[in-house]
Amino acid sequence: MKQFSRKQKEFILFLFIFVIVAGISAIAFWNPFLGAALALSTGIGIFLQGLRKIPADPPHIALVTLFGERIPKLKREGWRFFLFFDFVYGHILVPVSAIDFDLPLQKFYVPVKGKKKSDQGVAGLEAGISLTVLPAFEEQNGRDRPDLVINFLNMGGMGFVKGMKKISSEDETTRGVLGILFDIVQTRLREWGISRGEGPQDYLEAMGAHGEATTVLLKAILDKSLDVVQNEELFSHVYRMRFSGKKLPKALGNAWNALSVEEREKISSAVERRHEAMLSVRAGTGYFIKEDLGLVITRLNIKTILPSGDYIQAIDALQREKLEAQAEAYEADAFGKRVLEIADKLQIPIAEAIERFQVERKKITHSIEEKKYNIPPDTRKLVRGVARLFAPRNQSPQSQGPQLPTKGNQP
Repeated sequence: MKQFSRKQKEFILFLFIFVIVAGISAIAFWNPFLGAALALSTGIGIFLQGLRKIPADPPHIALVTLFGERIPKLKREGWRFFLFFDFVYGHILVPVSAIDFDLPLQKFYVPVKGKKKSDQGVAGLEAGISLTVLPAFEEQNGRDRPDLVINFLNMGGMGFVKGMKKISSEDETTRGVLGILFDIVQTRLREWGISRGEGPQDYLEAMGAHGEATTVLLKAILDKSLDVVQNEELFSHVYRMRFSGKKLPKALGNAWNALSVEEREKISSAVERRHEAMLSVRAGTGYFIKEDLGLVITRLNIKTILPSGDYIQAIDALQREKLEAQAEAYEADAFGKRVLEIADKLQIPIAEAIERFQVERKKITHSIEEKKYNIPPDTRKLVRGVARLFAPRNQSPQSQGPQLPTKGNQP
């Protein structure tokens, strides 16, 4: 089927209107009353056919179309007229309500320092991020921007992110501007976290860097719409120095000192402006336009930065090992002191003192067993007889006990 250009369509429309007007004029020339009635009814019919209501609850904006093609013109909520609706002029309704939503937990990694290489590595963290966005159709001063609505539609509308609660009537397979926004946030957060230059130096620092992380993400989303600086790594450390009181690393301190006064003031001014932007967007009072997506960001807030489940388990295991090692060291020290006290007090060898202390701690037990045996009289006589047989015969008189007097030894 042949496609007509816009000029050809406009010419056909002109001919159509000309035929209607000429026909009504001819009828009016023949019968003025009938011509007037026909003209009035035709006008009312055209007006009613083109009258359309742009919904105000929920709020919408209408992007005007001409012969089915989008044109840079907007119509706001209320009753609006579209000549020969859908045939000539039409509209595309775009909901412009602000949408609050939480992104799926964003996992990223930060460096782990250690004295030994074996102690170095990365720590897994998870960030909970919430946003408030709406389709961009006007600037903050109220001036219409139909080009932003066209960009928004070209990107697939609001869209949907897997793992996120559904917030619109969009098909779940359409990623739209939210899908693109999700990719920007995810990529930039991971780059910032693992960077040993501009990112946090450990997981504890990351857990307290909500404001800095918000500033980094806002800059990634808005790109050149926010202040542009040549050295983002230096900017990050100047930001921390300004709002966290941390000193610049030696290399960056030298780079900062090498800058001219004008360059320092430029970076310091950018730090202040980004901080103000961060405060407003965290409070939900911002109005930042992402032009290529046709989106307005009014709130961007990092609610939580916490160790991921796996890393929490690793931290718990490490902490348990440290506590157990400390307990063992304390126990060994106390054991040695007590053993020395016992040995010194009782004047006994160390080995015996250890044994006594172990008994005292109930680590080992000592027991004394007494056993009595009953031997029958016959058995005792037999044992005595056997004993006499093996007794020594040459004994001294003293060993033989008292003796009866004999003839040889009588006095």
